Amino acid sequence: MSGLFLLRLTVEGIYPEGALARFRRAGIPVSDVKKRDKKTLELCIERKYREKAFTTLRDSCYNITGTSLFGVWRLFAALRRKIGFFIGAALFVLLAALSDLFVLRIDVVGTGAYYRDRVLSVLRENGVRPGGLYRAEKVSAIAAEVLSFDGVSFCSLKKEGSVLTVEVQVDRSLPPAAAGGLYAPADGTVYSLTVLRGEAHAEEGDEVARGSLLVGAAEGQSVVMASARLLCRYESLSSASTAEEAVAEGVLAALSAGEAEIVSQNAEPQADGYLVEIEYLLTVAVNMD
Repeated sequence: MSGLFLLRLTVEGIYPEGALARFRRAGIPVSDVKKRDKKTLELCIERKYREKAFTTLRDSCYNITGTSLFGVWRLFAALRRKIGFFIGAALFVLLAALSDLFVLRIDVVGTGAYYRDRVLSVLRENGVRPGGLYRAEKVSAIAAEVLSFDGVSFCSLKKEGSVLTVEVQVDRSLPPAAAGGLYAPADGTVYSLTVLRGEAHAEEGDEVARGSLLVGAAEGQSVVMASARLLCRYESLSSASTAEEAVAEGVLAALSAGEAEIVSQNAEPQADGYLVEIEYLLTVAVNMD
Protein backbone atom coordinates (compact mmCIF):
# COMPACT_ATOMS: atom_id res chain seq x y z
CA MET A 1 0.00 0.00 0.00
CA SER A 2 1.28 3.47 -0.89
CA GLY A 3 2.35 5.43 2.17
CA LEU A 4 1.84 8.84 0.56
CA PHE A 5 -1.86 9.62 0.99
CA LEU A 6 -2.95 7.92 4.19
CA LEU A 7 -5.54 8.47 6.88
CA ARG A 8 -4.88 7.32 10.44
CA LEU A 9 -7.89 5.86 12.27
CA THR A 10 -8.42 5.22 15.96
CA VAL A 11 -10.70 2.19 16.47
CA GLU A 12 -12.19 1.22 19.84
CA GLY A 13 -14.03 -1.92 20.88
CA ILE A 14 -14.00 -4.84 23.32
CA TYR A 15 -11.83 -6.79 20.89
CA PRO A 16 -10.57 -4.14 18.43
CA GLU A 17 -8.53 -6.66 16.44
CA GLY A 18 -11.85 -7.88 15.04
CA ALA A 19 -12.06 -4.63 13.07
CA LEU A 20 -8.99 -5.72 11.12
CA ALA A 21 -10.83 -8.84 9.95
CA ARG A 22 -13.80 -6.73 8.84
CA PHE A 23 -11.51 -4.44 6.85
CA ARG A 24 -9.78 -7.41 5.25
CA ARG A 25 -13.14 -8.93 4.17
CA ALA A 26 -14.20 -5.54 2.79
CA GLY A 27 -10.98 -5.29 0.74
CA ILE A 28 -9.57 -2.33 2.68
CA PRO A 29 -5.78 -2.63 3.04
CA VAL A 30 -4.40 -1.49 6.42
CA SER A 31 -0.88 -0.68 7.58
CA ASP A 32 1.08 0.67 10.53
CA VAL A 33 -1.18 -1.04 13.09
CA LYS A 34 -0.51 -0.09 16.72
CA LYS A 35 -2.36 -1.22 19.83
CA ARG A 36 -2.55 1.63 22.32
CA ASP A 37 -4.40 -0.41 24.96
CA LYS A 38 -6.56 -3.51 25.09
CA LYS A 39 -9.57 -1.68 23.67
CA THR A 40 -7.90 0.71 21.22
CA LEU A 41 -6.11 0.25 17.91
CA GLU A 42 -4.50 2.78 15.60
CA LEU A 43 -4.11 1.91 11.92
CA CYS A 44 -3.63 3.56 8.55
CA ILE A 45 -5.75 3.21 5.43
CA GLU A 46 -5.59 4.93 2.09
CA ARG A 47 -7.60 8.14 2.03
CA LYS A 48 -9.88 6.83 -0.72
CA TYR A 49 -11.19 4.09 1.62
CA ARG A 50 -12.38 6.51 4.29
CA GLU A 51 -16.14 6.26 3.61
CA LYS A 52 -15.92 2.51 3.07
CA ALA A 53 -14.18 2.06 6.42
CA PHE A 54 -16.96 3.89 8.28
CA THR A 55 -19.59 1.89 6.39
CA THR A 56 -17.83 -1.40 7.20
CA LEU A 57 -17.86 -0.75 10.96
CA ARG A 58 -21.36 0.73 11.05
CA ASP A 59 -23.79 -1.17 13.29
CA SER A 60 -20.91 -3.17 14.79
CA CYS A 61 -19.26 -3.25 18.18
CA TYR A 62 -16.36 -1.22 16.81
CA ASN A 63 -16.25 2.56 16.70
CA ILE A 64 -13.92 4.89 14.81
CA THR A 65 -13.27 7.55 17.45
CA GLY A 66 -10.60 9.55 15.68
CA THR A 67 -9.14 10.36 12.27
CA SER A 68 -6.05 12.28 11.29
CA LEU A 69 -4.01 12.86 8.16
CA PHE A 70 -0.88 10.79 7.73
CA GLY A 71 2.05 10.84 5.31
CA VAL A 72 2.19 13.44 2.53
CA TRP A 73 -1.39 14.57 3.16
CA ARG A 74 -0.43 15.59 6.67
CA LEU A 75 2.42 17.73 5.32
CA PHE A 76 0.16 19.15 2.62
CA ALA A 77 -2.49 20.11 5.18
CA ALA A 78 0.10 21.79 7.40
CA LEU A 79 1.43 23.79 4.46
CA ARG A 80 -2.10 24.78 3.45
CA ARG A 81 -2.77 26.09 6.96
CA LYS A 82 0.41 28.15 6.83
CA ILE A 83 0.00 29.46 3.30
CA GLY A 84 -1.56 32.65 4.63
CA PHE A 85 1.50 33.22 6.79
CA PHE A 86 3.85 32.65 3.85
CA ILE A 87 1.86 35.03 1.63
CA GLY A 88 1.84 37.66 4.37
CA ALA A 89 5.57 37.31 4.91
CA ALA A 90 6.22 37.61 1.18
CA LEU A 91 4.06 40.74 0.97
CA PHE A 92 5.86 42.24 3.96
CA VAL A 93 9.25 41.68 2.31
CA LEU A 94 7.92 43.15 -0.93
CA LEU A 95 6.50 46.24 0.82
CA ALA A 96 9.73 46.71 2.76
CA ALA A 97 11.67 46.67 -0.50
CA LEU A 98 9.24 49.09 -2.16
CA SER A 99 9.37 51.46 0.82
CA ASP A 100 12.95 52.30 -0.18
CA LEU A 101 11.67 53.41 -3.58
CA PHE A 102 8.60 55.45 -2.57
CA VAL A 103 7.87 58.39 -0.27
CA LEU A 104 4.72 57.95 1.80
CA ARG A 105 5.25 60.73 4.34
CA ILE A 106 7.21 63.99 4.42
CA ASP A 107 8.22 65.66 7.69
CA VAL A 108 9.69 69.17 7.86
CA VAL A 109 11.58 69.77 11.11
CA GLY A 110 13.94 72.31 12.63
CA THR A 111 13.72 75.97 13.53
CA GLY A 112 12.66 76.69 9.95
CA ALA A 113 9.71 74.28 10.03
CA TYR A 114 7.39 77.25 9.42
CA TYR A 115 8.66 77.11 5.83
CA ARG A 116 6.84 73.77 5.47
CA ASP A 117 4.43 74.86 2.72
CA ARG A 118 7.25 76.35 0.65
CA VAL A 119 9.46 73.28 1.20
CA LEU A 120 6.65 70.97 0.06
CA SER A 121 6.19 73.16 -3.02
CA VAL A 122 9.89 72.85 -3.87
CA LEU A 123 9.69 69.08 -3.42
CA ARG A 124 6.68 68.84 -5.74
CA GLU A 125 8.44 70.93 -8.37
CA ASN A 126 11.27 68.39 -8.26
CA GLY A 127 8.96 65.39 -8.53
CA VAL A 128 8.97 64.39 -4.85
CA ARG A 129 5.53 63.99 -3.23
CA PRO A 130 3.72 61.56 -0.88
CA GLY A 131 2.91 58.40 -2.79
CA GLY A 132 5.54 59.07 -5.45
CA LEU A 133 8.99 57.73 -6.21
CA TYR A 134 11.95 59.11 -4.30
CA ARG A 135 14.19 61.16 -6.62
CA ALA A 136 17.58 60.88 -4.93
CA GLU A 137 19.24 62.69 -7.82
CA LYS A 138 17.19 65.80 -6.96
CA VAL A 139 18.43 66.12 -3.36
CA SER A 140 21.17 68.63 -4.10
CA ALA A 141 18.89 70.85 -6.17
CA ILE A 142 16.15 70.76 -3.51
CA ALA A 143 18.55 71.61 -0.68
CA ALA A 144 20.06 74.47 -2.71
CA GLU A 145 16.63 75.99 -3.38
CA VAL A 146 15.56 75.74 0.29
CA LEU A 147 18.85 77.35 1.33
CA SER A 148 17.89 80.32 -0.84
CA PHE A 149 14.96 81.09 1.49
CA ASP A 150 15.59 84.15 3.63
CA GLY A 151 17.21 83.28 6.94
CA VAL A 152 17.81 79.58 6.15
CA SER A 153 21.32 78.54 7.14
CA PHE A 154 21.08 74.74 6.87
CA CYS A 155 19.03 72.17 4.96
CA SER A 156 19.31 68.39 4.73
CA LEU A 157 17.13 65.60 3.37
CA LYS A 158 17.15 62.16 5.01
CA LYS A 159 15.03 59.19 3.97
CA GLU A 160 14.34 56.26 6.31
CA GLY A 161 12.04 53.62 4.86
CA SER A 162 9.13 55.48 3.29
CA VAL A 163 9.53 58.64 5.43
CA LEU A 164 11.42 61.65 4.06
CA THR A 165 12.60 64.13 6.70
CA VAL A 166 13.63 67.62 5.60
CA GLU A 167 15.55 69.52 8.27
CA VAL A 168 15.53 73.30 7.89
CA GLN A 169 17.47 75.50 10.31
CA VAL A 170 17.11 79.27 10.44
CA ASP A 171 19.74 81.73 11.67
CA ARG A 172 17.69 84.12 13.83
CA SER A 173 20.34 86.81 13.51
CA LEU A 174 19.51 87.26 9.82
CA PRO A 175 16.87 89.84 8.76
CA PRO A 176 13.29 88.64 8.24
CA ALA A 177 12.03 87.77 4.80
CA ALA A 178 10.95 90.63 2.61
CA ALA A 179 8.54 88.40 0.74
CA GLY A 180 6.83 85.09 1.21
CA GLY A 181 4.54 84.90 4.23
CA LEU A 182 4.06 84.65 7.97
CA TYR A 183 4.05 81.08 9.27
CA ALA A 184 3.21 79.60 12.65
CA PRO A 185 6.43 78.51 14.39
CA ALA A 186 4.55 76.17 16.75
CA ASP A 187 1.16 74.55 17.37
CA GLY A 188 -1.24 76.91 19.13
CA THR A 189 -4.28 79.18 19.04
CA VAL A 190 -4.20 82.55 17.27
CA TYR A 191 -4.43 85.09 20.13
CA SER A 192 -4.00 88.17 17.95
CA LEU A 193 -3.17 88.90 14.32
CA THR A 194 -2.00 92.18 12.83
CA VAL A 195 -1.77 92.52 9.05
CA LEU A 196 -0.36 95.72 7.52
CA ARG A 197 0.26 94.22 4.14
CA GLY A 198 -0.81 90.83 2.86
CA GLU A 199 -3.78 88.49 3.09
CA ALA A 200 -4.75 86.73 6.35
CA HIS A 201 -5.17 82.96 6.14
CA ALA A 202 -6.23 82.64 9.78
CA GLU A 203 -8.15 84.65 12.35
CA GLU A 204 -8.20 85.06 16.11
CA GLY A 205 -9.30 81.89 17.89
CA ASP A 206 -8.19 79.52 15.12
CA GLU A 207 -6.22 76.43 16.07
CA VAL A 208 -3.11 76.27 13.88
CA ALA A 209 -0.33 73.73 13.46
CA ARG A 210 3.36 74.45 13.23
CA GLY A 211 4.24 75.53 9.69
CA SER A 212 0.69 76.78 8.88
CA LEU A 213 0.49 79.89 6.73
CA LEU A 214 -0.96 82.75 8.81
CA VAL A 215 -0.54 85.62 6.35
CA GLY A 216 0.39 85.35 2.69
CA ALA A 217 1.09 87.86 -0.05
CA ALA A 218 -2.04 89.48 -1.44
CA GLU A 219 -2.75 89.36 -5.15
CA GLY A 220 -0.52 91.78 -6.98
CA GLN A 221 1.79 92.23 -3.99
CA SER A 222 5.12 90.64 -3.17
CA VAL A 223 5.69 91.89 0.37
CA VAL A 224 4.04 90.71 3.58
CA MET A 225 4.04 92.87 6.70
CA ALA A 226 2.32 91.16 9.61
CA SER A 227 2.67 89.88 13.14
CA ALA A 228 0.83 87.32 15.26
CA ARG A 229 0.68 86.13 18.84
CA LEU A 230 -0.05 82.45 19.42
CA LEU A 231 -1.25 81.00 22.70
CA CYS A 232 0.79 77.82 22.99
CA ARG A 233 0.90 75.03 25.52
CA TYR A 234 3.92 73.06 26.70
CA GLU A 235 3.39 69.80 28.55
CA SER A 236 6.10 67.32 29.52
CA LEU A 237 7.06 64.84 32.22
CA SER A 238 10.24 66.06 33.97
CA SER A 239 12.56 63.94 36.10
CA ALA A 240 13.78 67.01 38.01
CA SER A 241 14.15 66.65 41.78
CA THR A 242 12.08 69.77 42.61
CA ALA A 243 9.04 71.51 41.15
CA GLU A 244 11.08 74.69 40.64
CA GLU A 245 13.66 72.87 38.55
CA ALA A 246 10.93 71.16 36.52
CA VAL A 247 9.21 74.49 35.79
CA ALA A 248 12.53 76.09 34.86
CA GLU A 249 13.16 73.34 32.32
CA GLY A 250 9.71 73.90 30.82
CA VAL A 251 10.18 77.67 30.62
CA LEU A 252 13.49 77.24 28.80
CA ALA A 253 11.84 74.85 26.33
CA ALA A 254 9.03 77.36 25.71
CA LEU A 255 11.42 80.27 25.24
CA SER A 256 13.47 78.26 22.73
CA ALA A 257 10.55 78.51 20.29
CA GLY A 258 11.07 82.27 19.97
CA GLU A 259 9.94 85.49 21.63
CA ALA A 260 7.58 84.20 24.34
CA GLU A 261 5.62 85.53 27.32
CA ILE A 262 4.77 83.03 30.06
CA VAL A 263 1.04 83.11 30.90
CA SER A 264 0.83 80.28 33.45
CA GLN A 265 3.07 77.54 34.80
CA ASN A 266 2.49 74.52 36.98
CA ALA A 267 4.26 71.34 38.06
CA GLU A 268 2.22 68.43 39.44
CA PRO A 269 4.11 65.72 41.39
CA GLN A 270 4.12 62.30 39.69
CA ALA A 271 5.52 58.92 40.70
CA ASP A 272 8.63 59.46 38.60
CA GLY A 273 8.96 63.27 38.55
CA TYR A 274 6.73 66.23 37.73
CA LEU A 275 4.13 66.84 35.05
CA VAL A 276 4.99 70.34 33.79
CA GLU A 277 2.27 72.44 32.13
CA ILE A 278 3.10 75.88 30.76
CA GLU A 279 0.99 78.27 28.70
CA TYR A 280 2.79 81.04 26.85
CA LEU A 281 2.23 83.67 24.19
CA LEU A 282 4.59 83.30 21.25
CA THR A 283 5.16 86.30 19.00
CA VAL A 284 6.11 85.94 15.35
CA ALA A 285 6.44 88.70 12.77
CA VAL A 286 7.64 89.42 9.27
CA ASN A 287 8.82 92.88 8.21
CA MET A 288 7.54 94.36 11.48
CA ASP A 289 9.97 96.10 13.84
